[in-house]
Amino acid sequence: MASELPVVCSEEVGAGLVDGGFESGRDLIVAKNGEEFEFGVRCLLEAAELRDRLARHAYEKVRAAYSLEATTRSFERLLIGAATGELPVGRTLAPSREARIA
Repeated sequence: MASELPVVCSEEVGAGLVDGGFESGRDLIVAKNGEEFEFGVRCLLEAAELRDRLARHAYEKVRAAYSLEATTRSFERLLIGAATGELPVGRTLAPSREARIA
């Protein structure tokens, strides 16, 4: 995704990506089995518009959530929280939902 390439993945991988704000059909193709995986790859090979759209959407999402600026903001929030004692136990270090949606 960060290389601006479309992605076809298994349900197991897709579950983690969906939790991160990615959506099957918009940002990537999640396949339930080998036949769906093959079909997804074939669709990407045959449909340049689909290939480009999935790659573009996923890249923009990755760039917004994991760019140097986004990770710096997350690290800054972590440091401020640690310094002020306001960092809740178990807090995730993942980028904010706003960054993932942007």
